[in-house]
Amino acid sequence: MISRRRRIPARTLVAVALLASACVTPIERPADCDADAVRRSATLTSAGRLAPQTIVVCRGQEVTLAIEVEADGVLHLHGYDDQTPARSVETGTPIEMTFDAVHSGQFVIELHAPGATAGTGAGVFTVNEP
Repeated sequence: MISRRRRIPARTLVAVALLASACVTPIERPADCDADAVRRSATLTSAGRLAPQTIVVCRGQEVTLAIEVEADGVLHLHGYDDQTPARSVETGTPIEMTFDAVHSGQFVIELHAPGATAGTGAGVFTVNEP
């Protein structure tokens, strides 16, 4: 028996790609993208997750991230370790991190719970282009 391979037309591939991209929820550019400095607030829940889960700013802004803390551990922001070193957090003690959003992209905010060998993703810090 001879096997024949069917070729998929390029327009079919393009249509599938467009439909798939329509299923992804875009992260909207913040309304205060033109501001020099912004403040974002979040809560680190007892489950070790941030609420809101995603924090969005624009590149070039000075960011103050104010976090209410409901979990113990060490919190750090990947990609910004040079400006915001890892911080010990303790339930009931809020923290603030102030830094410049110099890198565009998405960066994991990670929590290392006491006694845990690995950290878990608590949230995502997204920096849009202005």
